[in-house]
Amino acid sequence: SGFEAAGVPRETVKPLPRSPLCAYVHAYSYYFCSRLSGDCSGESVSISTVTIPNSQSTIDVWLKSGIATERPGLPVLFYIHGGGWRGGHARAHPQGPMLQALASRGWFVVSVEYRKSRWPEHLDDCKAALHWVCSKAAADMGADASRLTISGTSAGGHIASLLTVNALREGGVIDSSGYANLRGL
Repeated sequence: SGFEAAGVPRETVKPLPRSPLCAYVHAYSYYFCSRLSGDCSGESVSISTVTIPNSQSTIDVWLKSGIATERPGLPVLFYIHGGGWRGGHARAHPQGPMLQALASRGWFVVSVEYRKSRWPEHLDDCKAALHWVCSKAAADMGADASRLTISGTSAGGHIASLLTVNALREGGVIDSSGYANLRGL
């Protein structure tokens, strides 16, 4: 296997957490979930919706239950869904099992819901969500903005690339307090 070729023993690879039963019918069914199975028996992943200050957008935060108090400073996955800039939802997409698996392994997973009406509202909402992820409020929930991964699929991948280019162009960095200074966003 690829793991063995890379020198990773098969026995160290953890199995994926159990998906909700409805997700076996269709992965978009994660839309209806707020608590999912974790890696081990008795563990769970909670999905909570957070309203972004000064924005019409919301985000879904996927966290392993209790992990923010056990291990602050979690790596962050900032995920932007696809949908042709006109459809899709932060929780209803085929990447639900991946977000669940990362959260169950200790990641601070954020899935962005953005307006789909007119350009550049899509980008504005994602910028506001990224600012929130880099704020003290997110750090208080366990996020470490210095360990940020921005990703997206289809239209979300396009928005993710625009966010990244904009941050690089404007000199976005993590300042001495540990919070992101994303001036250009």
